[in-house]
Amino acid sequence: LKKAMAVYVRFLQSNPLLTKTLTAGFVGIIGDFLAQIVEHRMSKGARFVLDARRAMGMIFECAFLSTPLMHYAYNYLEHIIPIHDTETNEEKALRGGSTDFDKTRIRMQSLKRWAAATSHVLADIFLLGPFYVLFIMFGTSLFEGRIRSLQAELLANFIPTFKASVVASLGFMPMQVVAFGVLPTQFRLLYINLQDILWSALVSFAAHKARH
Repeated sequence: LKKAMAVYVRFLQSNPLLTKTLTAGFVGIIGDFLAQIVEHRMSKGARFVLDARRAMGMIFECAFLSTPLMHYAYNYLEHIIPIHDTETNEEKALRGGSTDFDKTRIRMQSLKRWAAATSHVLADIFLLGPFYVLFIMFGTSLFEGRIRSLQAELLANFIPTFKASVVASLGFMPMQVVAFGVLPTQFRLLYINLQDILWSALVSFAAHKARH
Protein backbone atom coordinates (compact mmCIF):
# COMPACT_ATOMS: atom_id res chain seq x y z
CA LEU A 1 0.00 0.00 0.00
CA LYS A 2 2.85 2.39 0.85
CA LYS A 3 4.55 1.66 -2.48
CA ALA A 4 1.30 2.22 -4.36
CA MET A 5 0.77 5.54 -2.56
CA ALA A 6 4.35 6.58 -3.31
CA VAL A 7 3.83 5.83 -7.01
CA TYR A 8 0.55 7.75 -6.99
CA VAL A 9 2.15 10.79 -5.32
CA ARG A 10 5.03 10.71 -7.83
CA PHE A 11 2.63 10.70 -10.77
CA LEU A 12 0.50 13.33 -9.06
CA GLN A 13 3.50 15.62 -8.83
CA SER A 14 4.76 15.01 -12.37
CA ASN A 15 1.40 14.79 -14.21
CA PRO A 16 -1.30 16.13 -11.86
CA LEU A 17 -4.20 16.52 -14.29
CA LEU A 18 -3.59 13.22 -16.10
CA THR A 19 -3.29 11.35 -12.80
CA LYS A 20 -6.49 12.90 -11.48
CA THR A 21 -8.26 12.13 -14.77
CA LEU A 22 -7.36 8.44 -14.68
CA THR A 23 -8.28 8.15 -11.00
CA ALA A 24 -11.62 9.87 -11.55
CA GLY A 25 -12.49 7.59 -14.48
CA PHE A 26 -11.88 4.56 -12.28
CA VAL A 27 -14.01 6.08 -9.52
CA GLY A 28 -16.82 6.90 -11.96
CA ILE A 29 -17.21 3.36 -13.22
CA ILE A 30 -17.17 1.92 -9.69
CA GLY A 31 -19.82 4.42 -8.57
CA ASP A 32 -22.10 3.68 -11.53
CA PHE A 33 -21.57 -0.06 -11.13
CA LEU A 34 -22.85 0.21 -7.54
CA ALA A 35 -25.80 2.31 -8.73
CA GLN A 36 -26.70 -0.27 -11.40
CA ILE A 37 -26.57 -3.08 -8.84
CA VAL A 38 -28.94 -1.18 -6.54
CA GLU A 39 -31.34 -0.49 -9.42
CA HIS A 40 -31.23 -4.15 -10.45
CA ARG A 41 -32.08 -5.33 -6.93
CA MET A 42 -34.89 -2.80 -6.63
CA SER A 43 -36.37 -3.97 -9.92
CA LYS A 44 -36.00 -7.62 -8.85
CA GLY A 45 -34.68 -8.60 -12.25
CA ALA A 46 -33.66 -12.18 -12.94
CA ARG A 47 -30.11 -11.49 -14.12
CA PHE A 48 -27.81 -8.51 -13.74
CA VAL A 49 -26.34 -7.15 -16.98
CA LEU A 50 -24.01 -4.18 -16.83
CA ASP A 51 -25.14 -1.25 -18.99
CA ALA A 52 -21.77 -0.63 -20.65
CA ARG A 53 -22.83 2.51 -22.52
CA ARG A 54 -24.07 4.10 -19.33
CA ALA A 55 -20.83 3.14 -17.55
CA MET A 56 -18.79 4.67 -20.39
CA GLY A 57 -20.82 7.85 -20.02
CA MET A 58 -19.90 8.03 -16.34
CA ILE A 59 -16.21 7.46 -17.13
CA PHE A 60 -16.36 10.23 -19.73
CA GLU A 61 -18.07 12.61 -17.30
CA CYS A 62 -15.77 11.94 -14.35
CA ALA A 63 -12.52 11.89 -16.31
CA PHE A 64 -13.00 14.58 -18.96
CA LEU A 65 -15.61 16.98 -17.58
CA SER A 66 -15.74 17.05 -13.77
CA THR A 67 -12.07 16.38 -13.05
CA PRO A 68 -10.64 19.27 -15.09
CA LEU A 69 -13.24 21.55 -13.47
CA MET A 70 -12.26 20.38 -9.97
CA HIS A 71 -8.55 20.59 -10.75
CA TYR A 72 -8.66 24.25 -11.78
CA ALA A 73 -11.46 25.30 -9.41
CA TYR A 74 -9.75 23.82 -6.34
CA ASN A 75 -6.47 25.51 -7.28
CA TYR A 76 -8.27 28.83 -7.72
CA LEU A 77 -10.08 28.49 -4.40
CA GLU A 78 -6.79 27.73 -2.68
CA HIS A 79 -5.31 30.83 -4.31
CA ILE A 80 -8.05 33.24 -3.23
CA ILE A 81 -8.92 31.57 0.13
CA PRO A 82 -5.83 29.62 1.23
CA ILE A 83 -6.35 26.92 3.83
CA HIS A 84 -2.87 25.67 4.69
CA ASP A 85 0.09 27.76 3.58
CA THR A 86 -0.85 31.22 4.80
CA GLU A 87 -2.07 30.01 8.17
CA THR A 88 0.96 27.83 8.73
CA ASN A 89 3.43 30.60 7.91
CA GLU A 90 1.71 33.09 10.19
CA GLU A 91 1.53 30.61 13.02
CA LYS A 92 5.23 29.83 12.65
CA ALA A 93 6.04 33.55 12.72
CA LEU A 94 4.05 33.99 15.91
CA ARG A 95 5.67 31.00 17.54
CA GLY A 96 9.18 31.96 16.42
CA GLY A 97 8.94 35.59 17.56
CA SER A 98 8.60 34.86 21.26
CA THR A 99 8.32 31.95 23.63
CA ASP A 100 5.26 33.65 25.07
CA PHE A 101 3.35 33.94 21.80
CA ASP A 102 -0.16 35.33 21.61
CA LYS A 103 -2.46 32.34 22.05
CA THR A 104 -5.48 34.35 21.01
CA ARG A 105 -3.95 35.10 17.62
CA ILE A 106 -2.99 31.46 17.19
CA ARG A 107 -6.56 30.48 17.96
CA MET A 108 -7.84 33.01 15.43
CA GLN A 109 -5.56 31.59 12.75
CA SER A 110 -6.92 28.12 13.47
CA LEU A 111 -10.49 29.40 13.15
CA LYS A 112 -9.58 31.06 9.85
CA ARG A 113 -8.20 27.77 8.54
CA TRP A 114 -11.41 25.88 9.37
CA ALA A 115 -13.53 28.72 8.00
CA ALA A 116 -11.53 28.58 4.76
CA ALA A 117 -11.94 24.79 4.57
CA THR A 118 -15.69 25.15 5.14
CA SER A 119 -15.96 27.81 2.43
CA HIS A 120 -14.16 25.50 -0.03
CA VAL A 121 -16.58 22.67 0.71
CA LEU A 122 -19.65 24.92 0.42
CA ALA A 123 -18.37 26.23 -2.92
CA ASP A 124 -17.85 22.64 -4.07
CA ILE A 125 -21.42 21.72 -3.14
CA PHE A 126 -23.40 24.76 -4.25
CA LEU A 127 -21.28 26.44 -6.97
CA LEU A 128 -19.64 23.44 -8.64
CA GLY A 129 -22.38 20.92 -7.80
CA PRO A 130 -24.77 22.06 -10.56
CA PHE A 131 -22.00 21.58 -13.13
CA TYR A 132 -21.30 18.06 -11.84
CA VAL A 133 -24.96 17.13 -12.22
CA LEU A 134 -25.18 18.73 -15.67
CA PHE A 135 -22.05 16.86 -16.77
CA ILE A 136 -23.43 13.53 -15.52
CA MET A 137 -26.72 13.99 -17.35
CA PHE A 138 -24.96 15.13 -20.52
CA GLY A 139 -22.31 12.39 -20.49
CA THR A 140 -24.69 9.52 -19.87
CA SER A 141 -27.22 10.88 -22.40
CA LEU A 142 -24.49 11.16 -25.02
CA PHE A 143 -23.29 7.58 -24.61
CA GLU A 144 -26.76 6.09 -24.16
CA GLY A 145 -28.08 7.70 -27.35
CA ARG A 146 -30.47 10.02 -25.51
CA ILE A 147 -28.87 13.30 -26.55
CA ARG A 148 -31.97 14.45 -28.45
CA SER A 149 -34.08 14.17 -25.33
CA LEU A 150 -31.46 15.82 -23.09
CA GLN A 151 -33.24 19.17 -22.94
CA ALA A 152 -36.50 17.58 -21.82
CA GLU A 153 -34.67 15.42 -19.27
CA LEU A 154 -32.85 18.46 -17.88
CA LEU A 155 -36.13 20.31 -17.46
CA ALA A 156 -37.73 17.34 -15.75
CA ASN A 157 -34.87 15.83 -13.77
CA PHE A 158 -32.12 18.40 -13.18
CA ILE A 159 -33.60 19.91 -10.02
CA PRO A 160 -34.41 16.54 -8.35
CA THR A 161 -30.96 15.20 -9.26
CA PHE A 162 -29.24 18.33 -7.93
CA LYS A 163 -31.23 18.02 -4.69
CA ALA A 164 -30.01 14.43 -4.36
CA SER A 165 -26.48 15.70 -4.99
CA VAL A 166 -26.80 18.35 -2.25
CA VAL A 167 -28.23 15.86 0.25
CA ALA A 168 -25.40 13.40 -0.44
CA SER A 169 -22.76 16.14 -0.30
CA LEU A 170 -24.07 17.60 2.96
CA GLY A 171 -23.89 14.13 4.46
CA PHE A 172 -20.20 13.99 3.56
CA MET A 173 -19.55 17.62 4.50
CA PRO A 174 -18.11 17.14 8.03
CA MET A 175 -15.58 14.60 6.76
CA GLN A 176 -14.75 16.73 3.74
CA VAL A 177 -14.13 19.84 5.88
CA VAL A 178 -11.78 17.84 8.11
CA ALA A 179 -10.01 16.42 5.06
CA PHE A 180 -9.55 19.84 3.49
CA GLY A 181 -8.40 21.35 6.77
CA VAL A 182 -5.99 18.61 7.86
CA LEU A 183 -4.68 16.68 4.86
CA PRO A 184 -1.91 18.12 2.68
CA THR A 185 -3.25 19.83 -0.43
CA GLN A 186 -1.85 17.17 -2.75
CA PHE A 187 -4.13 14.54 -1.21
CA ARG A 188 -7.30 16.63 -1.34
CA LEU A 189 -8.57 15.38 -4.69
CA LEU A 190 -7.60 11.81 -3.83
CA TYR A 191 -9.93 12.04 -0.83
CA ILE A 192 -12.65 13.50 -3.06
CA ASN A 193 -12.17 10.63 -5.51
CA LEU A 194 -12.68 8.09 -2.71
CA GLN A 195 -15.72 9.99 -1.43
CA ASP A 196 -17.10 10.24 -4.96
CA ILE A 197 -17.43 6.47 -5.23
CA LEU A 198 -20.56 6.78 -3.08
CA TRP A 199 -21.49 10.25 -4.37
CA SER A 200 -21.32 9.05 -7.99
CA ALA A 201 -23.44 6.02 -7.13
CA LEU A 202 -26.13 8.15 -5.48
CA VAL A 203 -26.23 10.83 -8.18
CA SER A 204 -26.04 8.33 -11.03
CA PHE A 205 -28.96 6.46 -9.46
CA ALA A 206 -30.95 9.70 -9.14
CA ALA A 207 -30.13 10.80 -12.69
CA HIS A 208 -31.31 7.50 -14.17
CA LYS A 209 -34.24 6.81 -11.87
CA ALA A 210 -36.73 8.80 -13.93
CA ARG A 211 -35.53 7.34 -17.24
CA HIS A 212 -36.70 3.81 -16.55
